[in-house]
This record gives sequence, structure tokens and C-alpha cells, in this order.
Amino acid sequence: MTLLTGGMVAWLGINVPFWDEWDGTVPFVTGERPVNWETLWASHNEHRILVPRLILIGLDRLTDHNFRAGMFTTLIFLSATSAALL
Repeated sequence: MTLLTGGMVAWLGINVPFWDEWDGTVPFVTGERPVNWETLWASHNEHRILVPRLILIGLDRLTDHNFRAGMFTTLIFLSATSAALL
């Protein structure tokens, strides 16, 4: 199932920002907002999403702006969690 889902992400996953990524990740990537404590801790729809922002910004820089990296990372973590629970 992990390989099937990975294939689906590779084939059907779009490499453009989606939904909340336009406000949560893209301004940091384009340089509109600096990566500092104040901007990372800023409220987004009444939530503070510090860790997901850091992960997505780091993945973006590691993968040369491939927005599917978050999908693959989620797949890896969910598969590992499933394997550990089995």
C-alpha cells in the first residue's frame, strides 16, 4: 500500500502550493516574510503552526521548491507509524 500510495503521489500529486500553503509556506519561500520567531509564531486561522511551517520550509529548500515533498514526507511518517503499530 505504501508503494501504491507513493506512486499515486508521484503521478497525481501537483507540484504547486495547495490551500494553506499559499499563506503558510509561499511567503517564506519567496522572501516576502523573513524566517524568524515572530513570523513563524504568527496566527493562521486562529492556530499556531510553528512545526509544520518549519518542516515545509525545510523540505522546500532541500528539494529545490518541490511542493510534493510534504506529501511524500507524510506518506513516510504514516507508513512508519502503521508498521510500528503492527
